[in-house]
Amino acid sequence: MKIIVFFCCLFLLNLNICAMGETSRSISNATISSTTSRANTVIVQVSGMHCEGCVYKLEKAFAKLKNVKECKVDLDTQQIHLVMSESNSSAHIDRFKSTIEDNGYQFVSIL
Repeated sequence: MKIIVFFCCLFLLNLNICAMGETSRSISNATISSTTSRANTVIVQVSGMHCEGCVYKLEKAFAKLKNVKECKVDLDTQQIHLVMSESNSSAHIDRFKSTIEDNGYQFVSIL
């Protein structure tokens, strides 16, 4: 019985360490984004996201778009932070809007 409890505790400790590592990676990705030129950064306001599944779905959809180097979807603020490979990101607004709406969410604005 003690061995089972020991392995359960070890398993839970491992989960906490993995979760802490994920947080660190997210913070470092945010740092990388903030050092990228603002001319290549676009923030899109959306609505209709409810869970991490929504975040994953939009990040996956935007990752497929040409000229999108980085995509971070923030569930709390309902924003998509995009780093583009070119500075003329206004030319892609229709593509952003259709990607959001094709995935079942509402495009609000470009910030």
